[in-house]
Amino acid sequence: MRKHCPVVNFGANNSMSFYRANSGLCTEFDWNWTTDSFSIPLFELEGAKAFYLPMASRRSIYGDVKPYDKKPFDVSFVGSVNHYREVMLTLLKRSKGIKVFSASDVDEAQMFHIARSSKIVLGMKSVQLSAREWVRLRDFEVPMLGSFLLSEYSDDINDVYRVGMEIDVYKNFDIEHLAYKCLYWLKYEKEREEVARKGHLRAITDHTWTKRFN
Repeated sequence: MRKHCPVVNFGANNSMSFYRANSGLCTEFDWNWTTDSFSIPLFELEGAKAFYLPMASRRSIYGDVKPYDKKPFDVSFVGSVNHYREVMLTLLKRSKGIKVFSASDVDEAQMFHIARSSKIVLGMKSVQLSAREWVRLRDFEVPMLGSFLLSEYSDDINDVYRVGMEIDVYKNFDIEHLAYKCLYWLKYEKEREEVARKGHLRAITDHTWTKRFN
């Protein structure tokens, strides 16, 4: 079968999990697909073939879903909460003028509802201080829903969006910068909605799985 169909190994968190999940095995595959461009040298050092292709989202499910006219949440985060994310969320909740809602262990429909009910949706990436961050699935899901994304900065975010025009970012582990960005975008509603509109257009145009595989 392998003669007729190349075997591809898929990995989404290679910068963190390479030596635990891929080292010693990656050469057994014809290709290794990573959503983290910074991990390509790790594969190459072991003599394995690897290519970078970022995550995407499904327009058939997300693309025609619109945000609610009334958004009860100022800022929301949906996802697993590790130590660093918990610290950032706790400090942000103490910031004057910002109402923060966070949830984990929710299904897709609940995530839809929360994102559509939020003025700002956070894309928190950091799981450890030493890790270099990369674009994640949430960076595509949120704009696909038409919601405003405030994502944690990663070096490759500029490859997929125009920062400040289609989404915005905050500095890693910088609570003051995160709070400032939240307050700024809460204040300028029309500008925020325009950024969300442009981000949605970019997502449905360039960041679907159909676009990736074509």
